[in-house]
Amino acid sequence: IPPPQVPPRLGKLELATRWVHNPKLVIPCPKALLKDKHKDKPGNELRTCVIRCRNLRIPGKKTGRKGVDPYVEMVLCGDIFTTKTRERNANPKFLDVRTYDVNEVELEDAPWQLTVW
Repeated sequence: IPPPQVPPRLGKLELATRWVHNPKLVIPCPKALLKDKHKDKPGNELRTCVIRCRNLRIPGKKTGRKGVDPYVEMVLCGDIFTTKTRERNANPKFLDVRTYDVNEVELEDAPWQLTVW
């Protein structure tokens, strides 16, 4: 039996997700991701921040394109979020924040799809 075919690496996607604010775990993200006025209550919304992509593959000369125009699409619980497009950038920084009004029970079996286009 031949080994399974592994698709070539197209780059890396970095994503930050937080339920509550913990000062020890702060990363340089937009303030909207870090706000938490109700730290004493259980989380009922999921805040995500698409930080950046690194080393995205640039299409070959045959395509006629001179660079990549990436954006990220997130699908969670049927809700679709798309970042802004970063033109001609193989290492784009996004810092786009999305808040989902869901709780841990709803997310337990929910697939989370992230795609870099």
